Amino acid sequence: MTLAAAGCMLVPVWQRLGGSLPVATGIALVTTAVALATVADEPYAAAVAMGLPAMSVMAWRGLGGAWSAMIGVIVFLGISATFYTLHTGVGALIVIALAVVAWASARSWMPVLRLVVMGVGSMVIAASVWGPYVWAVLTGAPRSGATATHYLPADGAQLYLPMFAASVIGVLCFIGVVWLLVRATEPDARALGLATLVLYGWTVASMIATLMGQTLLGFRLAAPITFMLLTAGVFALADARLNGVERYWPQASSPVVARKVTTVLAALLLLAGIGYAQSIPNKLHGAIDLAHTDTDGNGERSDRFAPNSGAWYAQVDQTLRDAGLVPSQTVVLSDEKNFQALYPWYSFQALTSHYANPLGEFDRRNEALEQWSKIKDPDELIAAMDAAPWKGPDAIVLRGEAKPGSGSGSDGNGSAGEAGPLTLDIADDIYPNNPNVIFRDLAFDRAALAKHWDLKQVGPFVVAVRK
Repeated sequence: MTLAAAGCMLVPVWQRLGGSLPVATGIALVTTAVALATVADEPYAAAVAMGLPAMSVMAWRGLGGAWSAMIGVIVFLGISATFYTLHTGVGALIVIALAVVAWASARSWMPVLRLVVMGVGSMVIAASVWGPYVWAVLTGAPRSGATATHYLPADGAQLYLPMFAASVIGVLCFIGVVWLLVRATEPDARALGLATLVLYGWTVASMIATLMGQTLLGFRLAAPITFMLLTAGVFALADARLNGVERYWPQASSPVVARKVTTVLAALLLLAGIGYAQSIPNKLHGAIDLAHTDTDGNGERSDRFAPNSGAWYAQVDQTLRDAGLVPSQTVVLSDEKNFQALYPWYSFQALTSHYANPLGEFDRRNEALEQWSKIKDPDELIAAMDAAPWKGPDAIVLRGEAKPGSGSGSDGNGSAGEAGPLTLDIADDIYPNNPNVIFRDLAFDRAALAKHWDLKQVGPFVVAVRK
């Protein structure tokens, strides 16, 4: 739905920029199809990437004095900054690069002034989400080192070259490269070409950054690069139809022949598009299989086979509520990421450091959890939690048995005894390895939870609620 909405919004934008509804529709359809096939698992990122080519053209026109284009850039960068920072940062760098070229070619400071207006305007919109974080940083709030850039998959060490792919998309991207070079002196082609160079520049810089123990997540620019070249490819086909056929085939200037040429081109493009669209499920077979086999928020699987432990999430949620806890006022310690995704309880710890807010001090929280897991005295555990610089957990969701012999599916008040450990997973950053995260168990001593906590068995989980 997100990708469909983003694709629909591209149509009026490109129609306004290019003046052609068929071309605008072609760009939107191709972009949406490729987004579905390649980045459907991150629609929030794909929606921004899909708009970068249009933003680049708007930025060039805005730097030339078009106020409507300037407003478009402000709105795009401002809103995108609230949900996918990487592509927003790259988009801002594209605008800066275009401004430098515009300043050098016009020998005027007006493009720089317009750049400032677009920058300030977009930052005002972004501040609706970023404001509290920036204020906390400026006022000295404690924070730990962010590890979001600690990720280097195999394709992060390669330049992405979609124009050489043996597919319809590869051919269209190749045509786009040719068009960008041939039409480099024209404003829109120049904007798209410079934007593509910026994207490749970021990718190369990401490789260099690995020497300093970081990356710039350059592999995530594969989609924006593809969308830039696909957009250029669609413009190239339209350009060839409008300007090339008559030049190289004068007989086509007659209305009858022109209609036949258009019909043939349209038929070929339609068949190629259908062929590519039919291949999308094959490209997404892993995600589609997961959608059919994973347990949903209702504790069911689409293929009707037995669900996994997620079938107990609703009962875990109800147990917390029955204990008098309110989601908006409660911190829950749990490693069940799907439970955290489906139910609105505050989490004491993020899944991994890469997705943690630096203000949350992920590494220090991990250290505290390790210390708590070693405590056997109930009073000492409570004292340690209360002494932490953050609000401690009001409830803990562990795996194990509340009391010896309770078994999965029973419930009751727990007590200390001889039984298996109560476990919780925590994550460590092991960059530059890929995968870049390793999970390990922490075993909590049940004796430490024998006092100050009410324990209930919910399927494979032990729900401990602080009294």
